[in-house]
Amino acid sequence: MCCCNMMHVTTGSFVIGIVAIALSLMYLLQCVLTQIGAQLVANIICVLVSVTLAIILIYGVKKSKPAFVLAYFIFMMIEIAYYVIMLIVLIAALALITTMSNDDHTTKDANQLALSAGIIACFLMSISLVLFLWFAVVIYKCYKYLSSSSSIAASPFGSRRQTRQTVLP
Repeated sequence: MCCCNMMHVTTGSFVIGIVAIALSLMYLLQCVLTQIGAQLVANIICVLVSVTLAIILIYGVKKSKPAFVLAYFIFMMIEIAYYVIMLIVLIAALALITTMSNDDHTTKDANQLALSAGIIACFLMSISLVLFLWFAVVIYKCYKYLSSSSSIAASPFGSRRQTRQTVLP
């Protein structure tokens, strides 16, 4: 069970896949409308990878293929590592901004604005990181569930009902 014992992990993973596709497509639209050049191309490639892996997740859940779910889990782990690194860089930048506030070349208003924006970004990134961690746990539980159910189905003893045959003398 996932989502506070409200739904099964396969349903939760399916929903995560659908939400990932929807958010990726919205991000693609935002990129197309606001970016140009190499940055746009890089973001389009990232969105295509994300959508492809989300489709693979949905396929894996629907067809009970744990290897496909594992592919998305690995992608989630890479995203989590990226977010952790970005959060560390952001915290370091905030520390740099606070040390620059004593510099005479910068205005206090500009430093305060940068510090406020950095704190908000740090807060939002932390929330995203917690959500990604939760999604990764759900997807990992789905992988374990599908792995155990597929191994039971492959077992000669687990999927068929065993009846005892008695031989009369």
